[in-house]
Amino acid sequence: MMRDLKIFLLYSQHAFQYRARSFIWFLLAFLNPFVLLLFWQGILSQNTTLAGWSIDSIRTYYLLLMAGQAILINHVELTIGIVDIMQGELVRDLMKPYSYFKIKLLSESPWRFFQGFYAVVTITALSYVFGITLTFANSITMMLLAILIVINAFLLSFLFKAVIGFAAFWMTNIDSLLDTNEVLLFALSGMVLPLNLFPSWMQTFANFTPYPYILYYPITAIIGMHNIQDLIYIILAQFGMISVFTVLYKVMWDKGKKKFSGLGQ
Repeated sequence: MMRDLKIFLLYSQHAFQYRARSFIWFLLAFLNPFVLLLFWQGILSQNTTLAGWSIDSIRTYYLLLMAGQAILINHVELTIGIVDIMQGELVRDLMKPYSYFKIKLLSESPWRFFQGFYAVVTITALSYVFGITLTFANSITMMLLAILIVINAFLLSFLFKAVIGFAAFWMTNIDSLLDTNEVLLFALSGMVLPLNLFPSWMQTFANFTPYPYILYYPITAIIGMHNIQDLIYIILAQFGMISVFTVLYKVMWDKGKKKFSGLGQ
């Protein structure tokens, strides 16, 4: 445990050194929710609702979307696919007497921490400036289940992005795969609209992908948009996807190591 903590602190120093870059990345993720927040402020009045969304809940959704993108959406597929595999830097990690999974998880986590800090400061400031009353789940049980959903979302996001990165073992260029993932993430994770405002067929399709379980459901669970039965279903769905991507991670890692040349792709 102490060894893991020391490695985490070492990577935290690296992330702190590049904190300005981390802030720029946060700003890029901040713009979309902020514009949509302003849009919905002009659409919904104080006393109207749309598909269960009030003006307070929809504003809370887009504020938490800023935090969700900062904390839950990692970019480990870039370091795994491009830096480690395609550029050959994986050699140094293979020589370390330490789990590659832990190396990537601990190296990515500080970036999520710093961007999460920027998100909290921004949410606090915007809530004050626009007079937004944040809405949250109104029971301890629902909030505890929501926290579990957030933790599952972080792990699911990491495993899913790592599997995408491992595709570089068999592909000479993964740019198209990365771009496709970004488009699907933008469309199906609730970045544009809450998922329940989409047509039913699109909601059904999205629920068979990991995207809403990484971003949309954690946010709506915190807001309190689901009952306990729905929250349990979301958790079970996340556990199922985590299990699937854990198996894919292990299979692709074992087979990919044997294919890796040590000279990059």
